[in-house]
Amino acid sequence: MPNKKEEILSSPDTQSQEEDFSVTFASKKNTDGNETVILTSEDIAKEWMSKALQSFDPSNGQYSVYLKEQPFGDDSVTLDDIKLLSKNAQSDITKILKINALVRQEINGDDIIGKVYETMVTNLNSDIKISFDNLPSKPTKKYKDKAESLIKQFHRETNINTILSSSIPTVYVEGNCIKYLRSKNGHYVIDSFPLGVAIVSDYKYNGINYVLIDIRELTNRLQKTTIKGRKNRPLFFKNITEEIKANYPNEVYQAYINKEHYAILDIRRTGLNRSAVFKALKPNIMLDTFDKSDAITAKAKAKKIIHQVIRKETMGQDYSKKGFEEMAYAHENLAAAWKNPTVLYTSPPCVEKIVYVEPKVETTNIATINQYRSRVTSALGISFLNTDGNQTVSTANISIKQLMKTINKIAEQEEIILSRWYSLILEENDIPQEYCPTPHILDTELLEFEMRKDLSELLFSKFNCSYTTAYELVGLNAKDEADRLATEKELGYDEIFLVHPTSYNSSGNSEDSGGRPSGSDNLQKQDYDTDYNKTRVKS
Repeated sequence: MPNKKEEILSSPDTQSQEEDFSVTFASKKNTDGNETVILTSEDIAKEWMSKALQSFDPSNGQYSVYLKEQPFGDDSVTLDDIKLLSKNAQSDITKILKINALVRQEINGDDIIGKVYETMVTNLNSDIKISFDNLPSKPTKKYKDKAESLIKQFHRETNINTILSSSIPTVYVEGNCIKYLRSKNGHYVIDSFPLGVAIVSDYKYNGINYVLIDIRELTNRLQKTTIKGRKNRPLFFKNITEEIKANYPNEVYQAYINKEHYAILDIRRTGLNRSAVFKALKPNIMLDTFDKSDAITAKAKAKKIIHQVIRKETMGQDYSKKGFEEMAYAHENLAAAWKNPTVLYTSPPCVEKIVYVEPKVETTNIATINQYRSRVTSALGISFLNTDGNQTVSTANISIKQLMKTINKIAEQEEIILSRWYSLILEENDIPQEYCPTPHILDTELLEFEMRKDLSELLFSKFNCSYTTAYELVGLNAKDEADRLATEKELGYDEIFLVHPTSYNSSGNSEDSGGRPSGSDNLQKQDYDTDYNKTRVKS
């Protein structure tokens, strides 16, 4: 530090002497290596403070990495390959990875599987409602409000709707989706791990499979060129160690620095969902085979083959003459005539006849193609109610109940995973487990507005549900509507937008509010009105 007095021992002559001096640090060399930058301790402190402020993240955001799937060969797959892959596939991760690669390839290139996947992703419902089903007999409002606030914050930070919109189709397509809940300073992020990097163990705890991370596979996939800026500084991470520490669970980081082969993920933070589309590949391969065969047939039919037959007498009586001159002359005349828009050809006497040669192979029967297309859609959960092959686009009736049941089953597993994460979040914030809410992902059957409208009317008029429930089912916010109604009442909208009197809502007399006159003493008419009102069907 500057101007600090201290005794120094340099030589016998200078012993017991006091000197003024400043402490400096040789912190670094310039890039040319010829000059050393000297910084005082005060400059060092300022530099440390600057770096600390630059690295401070007030939003507590966390990095998350997306690992690409390993590529597989794109060789054509046969029915024998499908049969081989389907044998004990659940116990062979190499087969599972190959199957997933085939399914993704079909999604990108096939009209049926790709369209079903596209339709599912487009119409997938990822809205989550929470309900407190396990509250104590005398719940504390403080705990309930705090629990609800924490879960809503968790949904916002993790962008849970996007996570569900991605994970449910992934489970449907690949048969599995592995997620992990990371936390830092009370803030959360959800990571997804592909198979190969993540391995599902045979061991379970309370019915939940342990998941392992293959450290070597993870390291291999993270081997990439570091992206650097203008000053040759990395834009994200300097090395793999820094990246794993920032992007992966602590147990993965500890296994990496300890040079372990596998890391066991915390089972409470791990989410594993399973399901499959593999059954649709076998009939789809047959459709591909038909397409290839028909393409070859179409190319053959597109070719014009003209055969000019020369008379056998051209070769002489003993057939010893080659007849090349006559053949060349006939060919030249036919080729010259064929170039004209209107072909007029008079063949020389050596020509016996001219014929078209057409392939006799026909394209695949449309009934056979429809049968295999029906098998593909059935494997995907979509079936035609009329299977005679005679329906048209305008008359075909299809059933997607099985597809919706499959999606709903996947969503139910997602609800179980979310419920486990909710419990962990409340535990970390010292909130009793009785206040842990239950997540509900709206069923796929309720996607249609007409169904939601009918359900809203049923719950409100028959089951006496709250305004909030009825409004939310049709996509409206009850609190917003209440605020708007209160504002409109204050502004006098009821009087401004008063209905004009018509023959349907008024008698025409401004002083009469409608109905039978209050002073009427006709008892017979009053009895008639009473009986009539009892028999009226209220709309």
